[in-house]
Amino acid sequence: MHLSTIISLATLSSLFYSALACESCSGSAKKVYRREAEGGEGGEGGEPGFSYLGLTGPVDWNQFEGSQSCGDGKTQSPINVVSTMNTSSYGDIGDYADIGASGFNFTNTGHTVEVFYKGQPATLGGVEYELQRFHFHTPSEHRLDNEWFPMEVHFVHQGRNDPSKLAVVGLFIDTNEENKSDPLMSRLATLLQSIEKPGDTVVATHVPLAGVRTGITGAKKFTYPGSLTTPPCTEGVSWYVSNTILDISVADYKAFKRVLGFNSRNLQTGPGQQNVVEFAAQFLPSVAERAASKKQKRTARKFSA
Repeated sequence: MHLSTIISLATLSSLFYSALACESCSGSAKKVYRREAEGGEGGEGGEPGFSYLGLTGPVDWNQFEGSQSCGDGKTQSPINVVSTMNTSSYGDIGDYADIGASGFNFTNTGHTVEVFYKGQPATLGGVEYELQRFHFHTPSEHRLDNEWFPMEVHFVHQGRNDPSKLAVVGLFIDTNEENKSDPLMSRLATLLQSIEKPGDTVVATHVPLAGVRTGITGAKKFTYPGSLTTPPCTEGVSWYVSNTILDISVADYKAFKRVLGFNSRNLQTGPGQQNVVEFAAQFLPSVAERAASKKQKRTARKFSA
């Protein structure tokens, strides 16, 4: 896929103004409250920092402290997953136990809603991991053969023997003709009214994970080398995108969307290709020159009138 076909004029315009701002920010990087959800340091519960819109949105994330990879990394996520991609062939296992009566924190972090469910074992690509947490995006961040889905859930893992290893399993979530929800989605949807504001937390108990176990252990998973999808956009993350789709009813979907809003990073290029921000930045001189020329002409007409 050519870069010119995936970057719209609107995106280029946004990237242009972001890059202009970046020219003067090299000595004054912003402090980012990194996403604990995907292995970053610190929390994100409602503090100022990155967002998904405007001047702190994805096209500007590379300005944040330690987040240069967001603007020049060559293996960034999410991407368009195609059915001809490599699939995991190591007998992957996601043997997560259902969340029982003791429960785990379900938190509105200000950027997502997240279940802090740690310690469950998983084997992905022949490597042993432990689940750290899982969270949701609306709409989906990845696409499957150019198709996006209403939601996506990310299960974030850390290496059991090597904590520097990160792996994320992504499952798409979609509405269905029967208008039914996977038990995981229906259970969490009932708790959303308790965590409507950033920083709110409720203990999630009796959460079934059978659908997730099937989506990891018994399904095809497309795998590729990628990154965290939030600042600092750290690379070296092993991604496994399942072709199993979790069901959600329209009512439950609306409940999630009402709390999450829009929290999806724009699509990135494939592994090894030029970063979309870096690509747009190469147009800066010509765009800036045209803008300056138009300004001069307007000024000349004003004084000649």
